[in-house]
Amino acid sequence: MAGFLPFAGKNSVVEAALGLQFVQPLSPLIGPSFDALQREFIADFPKFEKLQMLQFNLGVAQPAEAHTAMVGGFNATRVRGDGNPSRAFRGANNVISLHFFEYSHWNETKAIGLGLFVRCLKLLGIPSAQNPIVAITLKFVDRFTFDGPADMASASQLLKQETRYVSKEIFDVQIPWHVNTGWSEPLLGEKIGQHQLLVQGAKDLNSFIMVQHNISFSVLPFLTVVEETDGRKEPLLEEIFDAQHQSNVLLLKNMLTDEMCGAIGLGGEGS
Repeated sequence: MAGFLPFAGKNSVVEAALGLQFVQPLSPLIGPSFDALQREFIADFPKFEKLQMLQFNLGVAQPAEAHTAMVGGFNATRVRGDGNPSRAFRGANNVISLHFFEYSHWNETKAIGLGLFVRCLKLLGIPSAQNPIVAITLKFVDRFTFDGPADMASASQLLKQETRYVSKEIFDVQIPWHVNTGWSEPLLGEKIGQHQLLVQGAKDLNSFIMVQHNISFSVLPFLTVVEETDGRKEPLLEEIFDAQHQSNVLLLKNMLTDEMCGAIGLGGEGS
């Protein structure tokens, strides 16, 4: 019988992305430290490139075309055998982010991500009182592909009709459709997380449904340390990322059919 299948077989994750947002731009730190960053991460990310930023000088005493090139950030990738990226590591503006395009389970992804973040932050000398972390983000993109004729796919074959996360109208129409929504709710105790959700039914060679869930957690007071310290009162990176991941698990369990939840191991070690 035709139905939806998870993108990666044992899981449905197309991308998992972890991000750190700072108060100030990172280019003044990344520029002088680029060579050290490249040496540190070249084994993890064989393609480690500069992001160039042009600064134009338009003052009266300067010719209009005068400009200088600066290192604005870095973009690093690790490539699979088929030429597509398996991971990406980026630092630009006031954000450092890690993107995983091959996913097995959360514990592995979190451990790799935290290790890479800590190494990078130590080289840059952040977070600090002058440039603390103000927000932590986590994004999951899940894809489910229909294995039958594209015009036979329907939302009810993957999604629970009683779910609160999508409009009831999508159960009465054929693909394509999309639902875009956002909300706030407690994430850690009384601390609030911001959620953005895009659920999209679309077609390429097959019909598919894509679920993109972005969770942002504003850190107050701002975060100036990322590893365990004696007497700390505020949550650190691992605790926040775990809470964000759990909110994504709960969303999918509320949205997907019980059969699909079982197929991708939600709530177990592999989720």
